[in-house]
Amino acid sequence: MSAKRAFSEVRSHAVSQAGSDSTPGVSSLIIDVEGDEPFKHGSFVAQRSPVKSRSENVMVDLTYKSRANMGDGDANFSADFNGPLEAFTTLNQSPEGFSGRAGGEKRIELKFKWQVDKPEVITDEEDDILAELGDELDGTNITVRAQAKGPSDVEEDEV
Repeated sequence: MSAKRAFSEVRSHAVSQAGSDSTPGVSSLIIDVEGDEPFKHGSFVAQRSPVKSRSENVMVDLTYKSRANMGDGDANFSADFNGPLEAFTTLNQSPEGFSGRAGGEKRIELKFKWQVDKPEVITDEEDDILAELGDELDGTNITVRAQAKGPSDVEEDEV
């Protein structure tokens, strides 16, 4: 689903679960980057302000597998990355052309995982990670699946 819609739905769900006298919060978020070009789109997401400004709390998991028919047999390429956002942003090559040959295929799984001890409050001011990512990625062709967790009522001393 579109990034804007995914983050809006998760945010709306948190607000509806909290009730009228409660202030919900978000303390963890997993973003699965989907679509035709997850590596390219993931690199774009990694450079956006809502992610970069929280980089010390963001880990990235990437699994890349591709196969190409080389005429005299199949060739396979696979790579795994698990590490902080800062290290992910240094990856500057993706072997996209490798699987682009006839009979080639690829599978890319890319997840951003954000987690904090003190939850971000979800308010009408929309300065939480969900609202900021929705706004930042609105109008792009990036598709994601988002899952978030957090308290349904953030205590004042938790913030």
